[in-house]
Amino acid sequence: MYVDGKSNKRKRLRKHGFRARMRDAINVIKARRLKGRHKLTVSDEKRKY
Repeated sequence: MYVDGKSNKRKRLRKHGFRARMRDAINVIKARRLKGRHKLTVSDEKRKY
């Protein structure tokens, strides 16, 4: 048995990662809000609540 293709972390993150999904930012933030995420975006780490 052999692996059909080498996994590539950079390529995977460019396609499916947070920054790639932020092109449709409204839907991402809406989904995270519905899920009840404490941090909605990466930049929320810097904010004090």
